[in-house]
Amino acid sequence: MKVKVRLYTVSSPNIHKKLKTLSLDRSRGILYSADDVAKVIVAYDLNARKCVGHIKCSNANPNRILIYNKDSNKYRRMYVTTKQGLLLFFDIANVYQPVLIYSMKVVLRPDSGINFVKQINMDTDRNILVLGLKNSDVLVIQLIIGKEHMSTIVEKIPF
Repeated sequence: MKVKVRLYTVSSPNIHKKLKTLSLDRSRGILYSADDVAKVIVAYDLNARKCVGHIKCSNANPNRILIYNKDSNKYRRMYVTTKQGLLLFFDIANVYQPVLIYSMKVVLRPDSGINFVKQINMDTDRNILVLGLKNSDVLVIQLIIGKEHMSTIVEKIPF
């Protein structure tokens, strides 16, 4: 499944119809939020008090957002899960121009609505991403920062 992503610049503060999730890039003071209805991820600069841009995902409903910026400005990442069972990897080194660098299908049959990612957490010391699914299963993904196409699901824990 291909994900269509378009980048826009906006100035309107009333973007979301139905706010789904929030994540904060603490080092830069950027708040990322996702809308379930309009399929939009918005970047809001808390210091300047203005919206600096948003990403329109025309065929994916953003569900959860996680920001990674441990090492340096070189590898700033945003991980976004979707209701369609995808994990999207964005490079957010330039907040005004985020780049989709990789997508991974993590749920086999999300179209039934039974299963999708409900929680996303990261162990930054080991570069492990832990995804909690709606059916209570847990997926463990070994991330390769800088070579995201080599990241893989290393374990599925059924509950």
